[in-house]
Amino acid sequence: MSNDNQNIFVYCSTILIYNETSLDNINRKRYKNLNLTNFMR
Repeated sequence: MSNDNQNIFVYCSTILIYNETSLDNINRKRYKNLNLTNFMR
């Protein structure tokens, strides 16, 4: 039982970390795009 709980915890942690990194990448792309558009003006 505790083994199952541990697996679930690891699974959830992995998803959280993955979401954070992908969000970070999206934000970086957005900032780059903003900088490019500001530069073009």
